[in-house]
Amino acid sequence: MVKKPMNFFIKAGIICLVFLTSFQGFSQSEAKSTLIRFEGLVLDYNTQEPISCKVFYEKLPYADDMGLFSAGDNGYFSFSLLEGNTYRIKISSDTYFPSIFELKIDEGGKALRKDTFYLKSSKKGELLRMEKLLFQRGRANILPESYPELQVLLQMMNSYPEMIIQLEGHTDTRGVASKNLELSRKRVEAVKSYLVDNGIKKNRIKTKAFGGTNPISTENTEEAHQLNRRVEVRILEND
Repeated sequence: MVKKPMNFFIKAGIICLVFLTSFQGFSQSEAKSTLIRFEGLVLDYNTQEPISCKVFYEKLPYADDMGLFSAGDNGYFSFSLLEGNTYRIKISSDTYFPSIFELKIDEGGKALRKDTFYLKSSKKGELLRMEKLLFQRGRANILPESYPELQVLLQMMNSYPEMIIQLEGHTDTRGVASKNLELSRKRVEAVKSYLVDNGIKKNRIKTKAFGGTNPISTENTEEAHQLNRRVEVRILEND
């Protein structure tokens, strides 16, 4: 029988000790992770009434922690998430557009986080205002901060493959009426181009330009003018 040198056993013992120490440190680190209670209230965007829905979450980037919860007729849900992580959340309900977003649970934050979420109806005839869709002043160039809003619209179209929409463009009431009409036309065409470039068929998107003929407010204030400059989405079909 061949005897192995003593230094072999010494080295093996050191390796085991390092492994056990690392594993113990990892376990302690995991044990110290703080759970943050995440509570939400889901409401209808137009009526402000609570919605029964499903809430799915997954930890990014590997989806090594996930769960599915329900909000009852009162629209309330609650579950726990690990601090220091980012999660993808999806809130969905029949006849509503899903809300999909990322949520960062900050370290050292409060042990309870509360949020209110609003879902927009996907029923035929609904009119949705794209409040965060912004253009360069006097032009049809879409500003970069508008893309999260456009992504929501894109997700909506992908979630309902039979949906047909009409993009309706409006300007404020100042300036030459014919130029306002042309500007609103170019803006809805810019939104349509974005959707088509991202895989939505042209025949699912109609456009209509109003210029400044259909204002929300007739007040001569900057707030009113900003409110009147908008693009709205009308659902024509959604079988």
